[in-house]
Amino acid sequence: DMVSKGEINLPTGIIKEQGEGPGKIYNCASYPNPANNYVTFFFNNDIDLENVSLTIYDINGKEVANVLRNNMVPAGKNAVLFDLNALSSGAYYWVIRGNDFQKTQQLIIVK
Repeated sequence: DMVSKGEINLPTGIIKEQGEGPGKIYNCASYPNPANNYVTFFFNNDIDLENVSLTIYDINGKEVANVLRNNMVPAGKNAVLFDLNALSSGAYYWVIRGNDFQKTQQLIIVK
């Protein structure tokens, strides 16, 4: 019955565990994924953040690219376009860090 009305009931505890709220980064995504030559990283934050880093690691945990390094990021919906031509096909992880927060997402590159 809930599905037919387009309603969904999410426990608030899960949302809190994801770190939403002032000073946190949330709604992290990369598009397209799998990616080829370029990828756009999307994320939201409620307040201006300093020292935000976005780093790409290979499957072995080796740092392969710095997308952002200690950048100031304004509050709101943010998008960062990144050139993937220096990276080969494979599975990678991207990690975004800000304040005392860290979020990890998978990124697949197919050339």
